[in-house]
Amino acid sequence: IIFSADSDGDDAGAPRFDYQVTASTQGGDILFGGGNKEGTDFPKAYTWEGIEFNGLDLATNGGDIFIRGTSDSGRGLIFLGTTSILTSGGNVSIYGESDSDNGVYIGGTASIDTGGGNILIDAETESDRGFEQTGSVTLDSGSGTIYVRGRAGVESDSTNVDHHGVFLNGSDFTLRSSNSTSNAISLIGVGTRGRGIDQNAGAFTVESSSSTGGVLIDGTRGSGRNWSISFAGTSTSILAAGGTITITGRNDDGDVGGAIGYVNFVNTSIGRKAGTNVTTSAANVLITSDGFQQTYNSGRVPDIDT
Repeated sequence: IIFSADSDGDDAGAPRFDYQVTASTQGGDILFGGGNKEGTDFPKAYTWEGIEFNGLDLATNGGDIFIRGTSDSGRGLIFLGTTSILTSGGNVSIYGESDSDNGVYIGGTASIDTGGGNILIDAETESDRGFEQTGSVTLDSGSGTIYVRGRAGVESDSTNVDHHGVFLNGSDFTLRSSNSTSNAISLIGVGTRGRGIDQNAGAFTVESSSSTGGVLIDGTRGSGRNWSISFAGTSTSILAAGGTITITGRNDDGDVGGAIGYVNFVNTSIGRKAGTNVTTSAANVLITSDGFQQTYNSGRVPDIDT
């Protein structure tokens, strides 16, 4: 199934769905894109969102799903209402770009369950937050990998210190995988003025349940902030049964542990936690940053239990 806007490739045209989109296949792929008849490139919007969804229900029974959107003045991709994606082994790839707003914005309830397929979300913007979430989001890849990246101010510096690479501001954001590789779950944020990764509200939960699966969280701060990564919601749980949990704070030059590349921990548990899918852990934990102080800017040393 192909939804392709701007199929003639003249950089003008993008779809908007005012009502829920429901589509299913028996192993075939589903593509939302544009730029050609095959929908394999980006649709192009000038005064509205690259693609706006007001409810999305997709199932492929093994097929892959591709969603791409770009905009000059709106969000690259916006997901409102209820989003449900079920692939039963297929991969999900989501790309959003904007010149002046979020690359990808999720404002409703979203569940992506691939049952072994990989999940990739790549969001970038010239001037705003790369990836922003204000609703409830669960990404569950089964034995597949999860990769989420948000970049703010890709080519030109933003002037707003709240323009973060990844901004978590909803009720809950959960990443869950049983993949056995070292990069089972990756969350990467880059800001040119704001923080790389900013959890401002709600619960952030990472669960890597394989005995060898690793977790990578990497934040690069912008020139207007001290924290490269800030976990300051109601709770943060970064859990792995095995493998290595790597948390890296970079300064505005991208240097690992460089000057003023701090990581802020508030109500954070690392390793294992009762009442979750990871109650035992033999994971290694590597945290690298320039600042790791108990009371700096109300930050706290995390509870590490492996």
